[in-house]
Amino acid sequence: MYPTSVADLEDWLHILEQIKAGATKQSTPDFLRPFHLLTFAIMVKTGRYKSFKMDLSLEGYANRMRLWDAVGLEPPAQIKAQSSKGRFCPITRIDRATAVPVTQHLASLFVQQMKDGLTHASLEIALLELLENCFMHAAIPRTPLTAFVAAQAWFNGNLAQIAIADDGIGIRTRLMNNPALREDLIFENACELATRYGITADPEHHSGYGLTFSRDLLTMHDGNLMVVSFDEMVCCNRRGVFSRKMRTPWKGTLILFEWKTKNPLDAEAVYNKWPKPKGFEDDDFL
Repeated sequence: MYPTSVADLEDWLHILEQIKAGATKQSTPDFLRPFHLLTFAIMVKTGRYKSFKMDLSLEGYANRMRLWDAVGLEPPAQIKAQSSKGRFCPITRIDRATAVPVTQHLASLFVQQMKDGLTHASLEIALLELLENCFMHAAIPRTPLTAFVAAQAWFNGNLAQIAIADDGIGIRTRLMNNPALREDLIFENACELATRYGITADPEHHSGYGLTFSRDLLTMHDGNLMVVSFDEMVCCNRRGVFSRKMRTPWKGTLILFEWKTKNPLDAEAVYNKWPKPKGFEDDDFL
């Protein structure tokens, strides 16, 4: 099974933009992944659409992923709920208070079948960092933020995806709060810059390792990290780091974290790659 491509993402955001404009007939993808429903849920929840009729063949999946529950609407059809059986996490609203339990649930969900303690710990670290990054980059203090997470594993296809989306102020706007980055942001892609080691909007309170950890973890283990914020995006995998402007923007931030379920994820390998903090020795990490 192939990871999500930049074209997949751009095509879907274009469809959402057409839905937002009031188009009632759209060619929805034949195969949905968590990011499809997650972005649609954000759009519905924030009122950025007029009307939409989902293809009947897709309603079952949308209902199992609790799309309608997430946005507070009555589902178009009553479909019997199915056990996730370690395969998916339905769309879940997240905030700072729920970040830790959601992270623990997601990490344990997939390793039930993988039985891999190393991957379990690495996933917990990555997801905590990503959710913290979501609230740090997305929100203005004391301003409501709509943020959702959803995930699915296709063990026969050797792929899993965790998607996080919000309707916040975006990575570029948040990074502009750090005066040391303003000159870089004139020339640099904000999403790509945010994945670099030590880059943060708030150097007094955050280390700037959140997106870097996920980028390095996935590129070292043949995974795929995609970050979209407004009209900027970056894709990081073993082939390198690719950034570009988006044809259709996403008004907020969207993160796709994909890995091959047959490949263990090793957080320690990432930390060993990073420079040691000043004043620390190798023995301090044993």
